[in-house]
Amino acid sequence: MLSIVTTSLVFFLGGIFSTADAQISAVERAALVALFNSTNGDNWMDNSGWKQHPLHMDGCAMPGTEGTWHGITLHAEQTAVERIVLGQNGLNGPIPTELGNLSNLVDLYLQNNQLQEAGRAALHQVFPPLGSRLARKETN
Repeated sequence: MLSIVTTSLVFFLGGIFSTADAQISAVERAALVALFNSTNGDNWMDNSGWKQHPLHMDGCAMPGTEGTWHGITLHAEQTAVERIVLGQNGLNGPIPTELGNLSNLVDLYLQNNQLQEAGRAALHQVFPPLGSRLARKETN
C-alpha cells in the first residue's frame, strides 16, 4: 500500500513541475538552430545546453530543452522565445533571417560579437526597431 501511495505522489508531483508538454513551436526552434549554425555555435564562448545529449536530428539538444540553452529565455508558459542574450559570446557569421519567425521576441542582445554586415542588414529587415538598436550597440 505504501509503495502505491509513494508512486502516486511522485507521479502527481512530477505532473505539477513538468514542462514536457509545453514546448516552443518547431518554427521557433528552427530559428534558434539557424542562429547557432550560422554564427558558429560550436565555438561560442558559452554554448551550454545547446548540445546537451541526446541530440535531436537538427544537431541541437532535444525539443523541450530550449529554455535551458545559454542565452535563451522563454515566456512563462514555456511556449515562445522571449529573449536572446548572447552578447560578447564569440558569435561569428551572419544573423539568419529565420529570427524573424520569433514573433514573441522582446529582447535581442548580440552586441560585441563578430557578426557579418549581411547579418546586420537582415536585422534591419526582420526587426527594424531592434535592428537599429542592435547595430549601434554592436559597434561599441
